[in-house]
Amino acid sequence: MGRSNNSELYPGYATDITPTVRPLPYYGKSFYPGERELGAALRKDTVALVARRLPWHHLRGLPHGAVPRFVETYRKAWPVFLRTDIASFYPSIRHRDLVVGVQLAYRDLLGLSYVPSGFKRRYLAPLTRWCEALPLRRGIPLGSPVSAIAAPLMLMPLWLELRRRFGTPLMVCMDDVLVCCRDEAQCAEVFALLENRLHDDYGLSLHPGKTVSGRFGSGRFDFCGWRLAGGYARIADDKAGAFGERIARVALSRQSLPPRALVKRINRLVDAFGHYYKHGNVKRQFEALDIRVRSVLRRCLRGAGRRRIGNEELASLGLHSLTDIRARWQERQTPASSRRALRRAEPSARDVPRSDSRDDIAAALECIDGKLTQLIRLQRSLLTLLGDTLRNY
Repeated sequence: MGRSNNSELYPGYATDITPTVRPLPYYGKSFYPGERELGAALRKDTVALVARRLPWHHLRGLPHGAVPRFVETYRKAWPVFLRTDIASFYPSIRHRDLVVGVQLAYRDLLGLSYVPSGFKRRYLAPLTRWCEALPLRRGIPLGSPVSAIAAPLMLMPLWLELRRRFGTPLMVCMDDVLVCCRDEAQCAEVFALLENRLHDDYGLSLHPGKTVSGRFGSGRFDFCGWRLAGGYARIADDKAGAFGERIARVALSRQSLPPRALVKRINRLVDAFGHYYKHGNVKRQFEALDIRVRSVLRRCLRGAGRRRIGNEELASLGLHSLTDIRARWQERQTPASSRRALRRAEPSARDVPRSDSRDDIAAALECIDGKLTQLIRLQRSLLTLLGDTLRNY
């Protein structure tokens, strides 16, 4: 089976499927009656642990602007990057790897050498039944709340091993990962570890078309909708184009609405897009997209029998502007925000620490946590040895 056209049958489905992977016949469907409760319980027990061990993981709830902030935080001390993606991630997951991987993830997040029995009692049987309810023995549904938490947890041992072995900062968004390295040699070692572990332990592979490496100062790559090049963060070309197409599609489909209702519908898309990308170097891109939004609205209103209207009348109808969203955000920043957009002001308490001192504190706490875990393991080993000695006597 070559390159498939499943996107027509299953919207949002990846079209670059490997020849050994069958298309999912259950996209977005629910087969297990309690999967919503199962996903919520699993998320409640693991997300806090993920936030402590991997602060740049998407499960902890990264704020808008997290990608350019991550690059600005680490690109000087770790000037080389590796950006990669797992090929056909959801359709290729083996069910046994998912069930086992969730348990190992909980073990590693706690720093233990065994999986707690309480966790097994709560989740082993429900996860097994959920997998058995699926029509195929390989692949999981994209729209399931269990998939949304279990799939990233399955890969957690791999990310934690990468941190332990190399100490590199990494950012994970589902199956997309951005790793910071000290030099090209370390970058090659990180790539080899990811490729070998994914193939040997999970039967997965890295996407060759989405794997790129280089230096932050001279390289260019796309990650989570951002185009990062030379220390600047801009909107990726495909995301900017998709935004314009969506504006046109929504405006044309709602052309019969009154002008204010149509503008209100468009504002929802403008606000969501603007607040996500306002943290980058996007002034010119926002200006060009604003022109496109106004042009689409003019065509729709003129098609409804109205005369051509200017920018002032569109503003009087309540149309929001991407440029205004960014300008208001910049006004709320401290004077330090007058520098490049990547160098933001001091974050709030909810944001991830960026300064070197806070990074040092976080690294020290993580080191202390590892030492305490080693002491606990040693204590348990000594207790076991003492028990065996007493039984022999």
